[in-house]
Amino acid sequence: MATTHELFALTPLSAEETRSAEGKGEEKAVAAGASGGLAGFVLPAVDSQLERTFGGQVVGQALAAATATVDKSRLVLSLHGYFIGPGDSTKPLRADVEDLRDSGTFSSRRVVVTQDGRVVFVLTANFTADGQTGPEHADPMPAVADPQDLEPVNGPFTQGVLLSDWEEWDIRPLPEDSFSGARRGVWFRNQAAGGQVLDGTGVTGTPQYLQRQLLAYMSDMTLPYVALKPHSDNMNDGLTRQIASLDHGMWFYGDIDVGEWLLYMQHSPVAGGGSGLNIGSVYTRSGELVAVVTQHTMMRDRC
Repeated sequence: MATTHELFALTPLSAEETRSAEGKGEEKAVAAGASGGLAGFVLPAVDSQLERTFGGQVVGQALAAATATVDKSRLVLSLHGYFIGPGDSTKPLRADVEDLRDSGTFSSRRVVVTQDGRVVFVLTANFTADGQTGPEHADPMPAVADPQDLEPVNGPFTQGVLLSDWEEWDIRPLPEDSFSGARRGVWFRNQAAGGQVLDGTGVTGTPQYLQRQLLAYMSDMTLPYVALKPHSDNMNDGLTRQIASLDHGMWFYGDIDVGEWLLYMQHSPVAGGGSGLNIGSVYTRSGELVAVVTQHTMMRDRC
């Protein structure tokens, strides 16, 4: 089971380790177009039933590495990443962070995640000071069943969720017949430590930077499969199709509290040519739209 404490217990690398001959492959990958300083981290492996590292884990840990190099007064505003290759879930990953910009308003970072010298994931993230103001509007939350009226997932593999990997999370999908076409919704919340989560130092609390890392981790949950919904009644469709996340984007528009119920509404506007586009909107229980997610997913028929 992946615990929040394990997920974000990053180990900083020394300057010598960051530039070591052993890290040549990683350093070369990061150095292309580098314009700022580098920092390196070991990203821990966590117990998982998945052979390949869960995509949300890679996104969340890469964001954690970027966040570790930014002043804590600045929160992630947006991120975009490309999945370059699969990771082995039994092995740790390595993250090398490039400092692209620290201006009066924004900080920008680029993270290259590697394993055994191979690039697994590349992330860019933008951070800004909290409390910025401007025009506001948002799509309203759809009228859906309350999470307390729904049953938690109750099988070893239900709705694309491996229960033993997410035992800290209360996950309650909306009935599949609630929506037509390539649409679905799921409520979720973290229930560790009585509703509070743990940061990488083991201190009980939920700072906003950690809340956003946790949401990044969960943002890959079920989203790759929504484009398949009109074409299959089996989310675990890997026997007939190759399914993998290709890229992943997130935009944050409000404070996150993963200890409270969040509604993850998902839809796919288009699929074709062996891939599908998936879009997710994350709402609080009171109806505030706090994050938007996009993901491009490979869904090719096997020959």
